Amino acid sequence: MPAPKAPHLLIELVVCATACASVGCEPDLVVGSWGCVDAVECQADRTGCSTAYLGSVTVPWSSDFEEGLCDYARVQGYCYAEDGASYELVSSPVHGGDWAMAFTVDTTEGDSHTRCVLEGQFPSSGYYSAWYLLPDVTINSGNWNLVHFQGGTLPSIPSLHNLLDVSVESTEELDPRLYLYNFVGDGITRAMDPPLIPIGDWFHIEIYWKRAADMTGEVALYQDGELMLELTDVRTDDTDWAQLYIGNLANNLMPRASTVYVDDVEIRETR
Repeated sequence: MPAPKAPHLLIELVVCATACASVGCEPDLVVGSWGCVDAVECQADRTGCSTAYLGSVTVPWSSDFEEGLCDYARVQGYCYAEDGASYELVSSPVHGGDWAMAFTVDTTEGDSHTRCVLEGQFPSSGYYSAWYLLPDVTINSGNWNLVHFQGGTLPSIPSLHNLLDVSVESTEELDPRLYLYNFVGDGITRAMDPPLIPIGDWFHIEIYWKRAADMTGEVALYQDGELMLELTDVRTDDTDWAQLYIGNLANNLMPRASTVYVDDVEIRETR
């Protein structure tokens, strides 16, 4: 794969290497990246990476992958691939610019997952979004997750639990569509008349998340700018520290190997 054209390559190498040195990771190049070192390549549970980032997540934040994984490295985020999975920077397909991320899983042996993770104390409410392109998967009889939130209570963050998921539902009889899972609220929620996922084309997933441990929380799911479903007066978060996972997790796809493409990840307080 040819190296991305970037006039500030040397500057980015210095910036990202400095960020990685501050979190104590090994200085090996990340597969698929060009300017950042291994501060962003860990295991799902952070083995091989730094201690968790405990500070506030400053928004707006975004990554268009035009600088590889530097946007994640700057905020002490990380990426991982486990159980036969892999991730890499690709020049095609892309949503915008020259680069996107490809997250490939292989469910031959069951669970397989690869994602990039941002963590810290998230705002009390905000919009979390990314552009996705999905392959033609004929059968998904298990869990196929695209966006995942989990969290814990400081200072005991190693004891994490699930908070919120946006996943794909599809079978031989059911065309692919999104659904929401609120783990601390009402469980699975499906839209009454959900739009189908445009397989092979880019589409936009956006989640509004108002965090609340009592019945004042809110969650809304948008696809391509249109409101799919909305939950109000619900519990949405019983933690004060969380992680946002963007990528590909599955356990029973056909074909077994599947690549999901992601571009233009954003977090904002307002739309």
